[in-house]
Amino acid sequence: MSAKMLQIHLHDPGATWLHNAGVVGLWMSLHQLQEKYSLKAQREGGLDWSLSSDSICLKWNGADFEVFDWLLKQSFQISQEGFVELSGLKPHQMSIQARLAIHRGMINTFLQHPTSVKSDGTDHIVVEIGDRPVKLFYKRVRSYAHQNFAKQLCDDQGNLRREGIGIVGWLYPGLAVRHYAYRHHTSGVSRLK
Repeated sequence: MSAKMLQIHLHDPGATWLHNAGVVGLWMSLHQLQEKYSLKAQREGGLDWSLSSDSICLKWNGADFEVFDWLLKQSFQISQEGFVELSGLKPHQMSIQARLAIHRGMINTFLQHPTSVKSDGTDHIVVEIGDRPVKLFYKRVRSYAHQNFAKQLCDDQGNLRREGIGIVGWLYPGLAVRHYAYRHHTSGVSRLK
């Protein structure tokens, strides 16, 4: 099987601010995964990457779906407490309060629609504020849409799609056609090359 490659740049034509935030998040995740899986043999499909200040280059030999499914599941995780965890943010180095704030932020924006997240109900943690214990409640997550997004990136045969992928919807709030005459540039459709 010949090697496959995908290059992503912050300055790609048609990229929105949300696309750029995603590229930066992917860069941060890959940077962390380099520490955890330093050898290509440890990664699905021999996935390898190079990172620059404004771009990412991915290379792999395996099946597209398996490679991207592995990458997304490594990038978007769930903590023992049931928090949404973004690997690129180094959650293991954060306080529980910071991790809960990120969790609540994700739940109330990108994961606000009930179909975007599977929950195990409400849970709580106890933190000290001053000298008082305070109970903080949160929605405990079992899984969320970002973890399984490889299904949208790949076709029925498991190959990476070449056509645009519409990302307007509950998973990505705020994306909308901004002006009908420029709908192809402002609709939030990602063009993979």
